[in-house]
Amino acid sequence: MRRVPLLLAAVVLAACVSESSGEAPVGTSTAKVINGVVDLPAKYESTILIQTEVSGGYGAGCTATLITPHVAITARHCVSEYNRGSFGADYVPSKMYIWYGSEPRGGWDNTVARIVHNGATSIDNNDFAIIVLKDAATKIPFSQIRLAKPPVKSEVVAVAGYGVTQTDTPTTLAAGLHKRYRRENLRISYVGPVPSYYIGSREIVLGESICQGDSGGPVYAQGSVALLAVTSRGGNGQREDPAKPWAGCVGSSAVNYFTRVDGFADLIKKTVTEAGEVIWEEGEPKPEQPTTKLPDPGALGAVCALGSECSSKICVEYDGKKTCSQTCDDATPCPAGYTCAGGYCIAGEPPVEPPVEQPVEEPAPAADPAATTEKKGGCSYGGHGGGAPFALLVGLGLALSATRRRR
Repeated sequence: MRRVPLLLAAVVLAACVSESSGEAPVGTSTAKVINGVVDLPAKYESTILIQTEVSGGYGAGCTATLITPHVAITARHCVSEYNRGSFGADYVPSKMYIWYGSEPRGGWDNTVARIVHNGATSIDNNDFAIIVLKDAATKIPFSQIRLAKPPVKSEVVAVAGYGVTQTDTPTTLAAGLHKRYRRENLRISYVGPVPSYYIGSREIVLGESICQGDSGGPVYAQGSVALLAVTSRGGNGQREDPAKPWAGCVGSSAVNYFTRVDGFADLIKKTVTEAGEVIWEEGEPKPEQPTTKLPDPGALGAVCALGSECSSKICVEYDGKKTCSQTCDDATPCPAGYTCAGGYCIAGEPPVEPPVEQPVEEPAPAADPAATTEKKGGCSYGGHGGGAPFALLVGLGLALSATRRRR
């Protein structure tokens, strides 16, 4: 484990607020587990802490949920710049640090290799992102996830996160990393879409539950502990109070929005597949995960969207998947495990087609020996009018188209 090069003790635990015209009555801050307890003994171990090093020289705190050894789910405003309801540029993945456990301490456990989202600019109905970790998280379990069906109104759920609590003050927040809290026996108030309350088709609403720093954190189905949604925004309408950072999150007037994972099922499945891993769908047996190590970000074979993400500046698409590549030819072959196809290195061995058998010619009728006998030094050589040629052609075919603010 390593230590963060900047002072992350002064953790920014800001909430995310939707500013769309006609927005539901959400406050100016939100995002901690209110009236919860420290998650000890640990029950929601798949819940992890994100600290991001940003341009101001301080750390921005969020929560995420691990769904495979390399893949975690969080909120879009935890991975991208955010201002007045709109997203900006993504943060630098390598400056996003991950801690595990109910009481994170010391150096970080992991970093982020890649950020994935749908590219939307507005927070409404789109506050969702995926992070791919640099190293496999082998010290903690990953979570089940419900992608096959939506959450249900009044369903009993639990939330977890590293956000502020009623006992927090500016002094205690500056003392170090926050503990993970949980709150159980909550019920879903609404399942979107509910246009009259400005609840999107990929959102659910809970009452008092979370606060600053819980952004991106999970809503679990309490029975199965399957991930249903991630913390987005909300509050009780009160202004922020520096002396009481939790004041905007408490009470019966609190309304909190969460982004449903089933609304991004295709994006989740695609990302997990690209990581070479398997989703644990709610109710299914826990899958065995491959043990292969992902290529370092930008390296040959790493997943990419643009050439600028690759060390070689070359991103090619093959078989529906874009990866970092490099040029190749007879004089510059590809490394082991890669095939040169269309002038670019592609992971895997070349497909080999079955041998093409050639038809065997029938022998020609034997000629009259007497007519073809030639005398040479007292020896005779019998001529042969035909023969069966030995031919085996192996076809190798390969086609390539190279082608904040938060809770």
